[in-house]
Amino acid sequence: MSVRRALLAHALFVLVILMTASSPGPLSPLKADATRTGAPPPDCPLVSPPVDIQVDPKDNRSPAVAYNPIHGEWLVVWSTKQGASTQDIWATRLDYEGRVLQAFNVATGAGVERSWPTVAFSPTQQQYLLVYTLGVVPGNSDIYATRINWNGAWMSKEIPIRVWPDQQIYPRVTYNSVDDEYLVVYTNLWAGGQNDVDAQRVRASDGHLKSWTNVHTGLDGHRVLAGVAYNHDRNEYLIAYDFRGTSAQPQPRQIRGKVATASMAGLSSAPEIQLCCNPQAAPEQWGASVAAGPDEYLVTFVNATGTVFGPIYGRRISLTGQPLGPDTGFPLTQNLPQPYGGGYVAFAGDGYLATWSAYKKSGPIDHNVFGCKVLAGQDGTAGDDFVIADEAHWQSATGLACTPHGDCLLVYEDLSDTSGSNARIRGRFVSPCPRLYLPLLTRSTRTP
Repeated sequence: MSVRRALLAHALFVLVILMTASSPGPLSPLKADATRTGAPPPDCPLVSPPVDIQVDPKDNRSPAVAYNPIHGEWLVVWSTKQGASTQDIWATRLDYEGRVLQAFNVATGAGVERSWPTVAFSPTQQQYLLVYTLGVVPGNSDIYATRINWNGAWMSKEIPIRVWPDQQIYPRVTYNSVDDEYLVVYTNLWAGGQNDVDAQRVRASDGHLKSWTNVHTGLDGHRVLAGVAYNHDRNEYLIAYDFRGTSAQPQPRQIRGKVATASMAGLSSAPEIQLCCNPQAAPEQWGASVAAGPDEYLVTFVNATGTVFGPIYGRRISLTGQPLGPDTGFPLTQNLPQPYGGGYVAFAGDGYLATWSAYKKSGPIDHNVFGCKVLAGQDGTAGDDFVIADEAHWQSATGLACTPHGDCLLVYEDLSDTSGSNARIRGRFVSPCPRLYLPLLTRSTRTP
């Protein structure tokens, strides 16, 4: 595509998003006295009450979410355990008024475990691509996908993204608005013990598999748990992942990655970028999540101090893959309890919403979700970190999507008891208060 055509496509894409996402629904915003024009009110950030997305006696896990700017709504997806060896994929829409609509099954089959769903939306096709891990026998799992019409009225047959020996797990997907295609990244767990990351392009119009590539592999260590973000203006991606040394070559865990062109040309042989941090110094880094800003990327991660525990940090990355700011990154957690797990980050208006899960100081049984805002181009947070989900016992965030204006939906597992076997899917609408302050809708028609 020529530069002129790319610029025109970008202008049209942004115009469509702004025109369709700027019309609020008729319901009241979180704060009734907020006109949400001009400067945000002093009580930002705004967090809604919990929204019940899927509440039933079954075990519902790993929700993910994508925003549809054409119709101003979200699609939430998750996996549900139906039996000892059966797990299937479900979805539901939250409409432009924030109401939870009827849930529907996407993929199921006796004796088959489908898990770890991830989803992205194509405004051109007005369809979603829902990607997940499919396992039939222990030690052998593959990556599959299903295309879904925006209103759930039509679904494709299952698409085998990668069927290979051993295990392909933990997919992530993002949408390429210039070429109208998706990029799926995932982790390979090989029987010989080596772990690496691959990427697969998928045409949005019909699910056709385009080029596949290995992102990076090597005997020096394992590459796992990849995240991916797309930059429209440069038509490229940042793929970030955890690097872990081997028993033969022990090294501290680090965050590594690569900038990839839309065609993936030359990616496998391109040198890795050490996104963070000093490989010779403690602490270790893991749990990478990545988001694309206007002229940079933001990678968030756990800065572990000898265990899985540690504060959440961020590191800005230039569009050419150059790490920016302090060599160690910058802390996102300031005042709240020490995080346990990695989080999720998304671009939200004029900056980023970063989220993570952490134990409360009162003890390990209380595990909640927290967040903060990071302004674009700055190595620090905009204000203090804040509580997002604090129901009793255990909440674990697994998905986040934001509108172009900066209102976000965070989805999470909620365990209301200590059994560990009956998770509910819930959500919270969050406004980290971008400079342009617009309505945040939170109504739900589903009862617990």
